[in-house]
Amino acid sequence: MSNIDTTPEFDPVGKTEKKRYFPPPNEAFLVLVAALTGAMIAGTVLLRDGNEATILIELLFLLPPILYLQVKNYDVKRCLRLNSIPAKQLVSSVLIGLALIVLLDEADRLMHLIFPMPPELLEALGQLMVLDSPWDWVAMIGGGVIAAAICEEALFRGFMQLSMEAFSGVTKAVLFCSALFALAHFNPWWLVQILILGIVLGFISWRTNSIFPCMLVHAVNNGIAILINNLSSEHSISWYSSGDHVSLSVIIFAGALLFLGFKMLLQQTEKSFIKTPHIDVTA
Repeated sequence: MSNIDTTPEFDPVGKTEKKRYFPPPNEAFLVLVAALTGAMIAGTVLLRDGNEATILIELLFLLPPILYLQVKNYDVKRCLRLNSIPAKQLVSSVLIGLALIVLLDEADRLMHLIFPMPPELLEALGQLMVLDSPWDWVAMIGGGVIAAAICEEALFRGFMQLSMEAFSGVTKAVLFCSALFALAHFNPWWLVQILILGIVLGFISWRTNSIFPCMLVHAVNNGIAILINNLSSEHSISWYSSGDHVSLSVIIFAGALLFLGFKMLLQQTEKSFIKTPHIDVTA
């Protein structure tokens, strides 16, 4: 069966009174900017004393798009791409995500050699992720892992990308939303790594027509980053690194895992996959 609703109510050119399924990209972009601006202002005010407000700040990403969709009478579930998928697609997505974590770690190390982050900024980011108490762990996992994965994927891979897919095509949608996703992290030293992550997540959400696998990959990525940052030196993984780089054997294994994950995902979605209905605004 199709994993995208293509019932007769869909009006590709919007010339009848039948409602469109997805908001136009210009409106979606303004809503996204409002969401990012609100979250940024809230973060500046609320994060001065710790990570306790992380969950609230992440939830602010979703408030503008949900309000917009409700006011415009769009289907919130459809427009945020909250579609259920088989468990096996989640498994293949996690394989892709785990492989990507390793490969992006090496990319980050290479970027640091070419374009090193200022030591004071590197130290500040490290301190931000240091968790000293059980409450710190609860706050960071709840906000930086779970809420971040849900809200950011719903905003970028759901709301914004789906709107662009319907009006502009999938390639422009994935690239544009991945670039926005990278820029929204406000860190030029992470720009390339986050852009690559965004492109992979964009492809997964398009291929599965769901943001649930992207949420899972996003959460795993953030969770591992937090865990590694809080490992003491005696718990370091000696086999993982070779000097300033990830071990070559680990990179080869990650490359094979990435290939396997994509192969599985493409096979699993071969029969259920249907492109997002395209809206021709020139017709």
